[in-house]
Amino acid sequence: MADTRCLPDLTLHVFEQDAGWHWGLTISRANGNGSKVIAFNQDVFDSEAAARADGEEAYRLARAGGMLELAMA
Repeated sequence: MADTRCLPDLTLHVFEQDAGWHWGLTISRANGNGSKVIAFNQDVFDSEAAARADGEEAYRLARAGGMLELAMA
């Protein structure tokens, strides 16, 4: 399993936009100025619950090391 300290401030955001629900994963920028989006959904969800469930799965995958390459880019 990947070292989860590589993404210590990984945050899931769920929000409504353009008549649908979305999620995004962010980390703090290395220089301390703002956040960096490392993943987001491409399909629009009909409900907040559906977006959150999908986002939580992406969060778990990121924590398991599945997105470390994106975060380090």
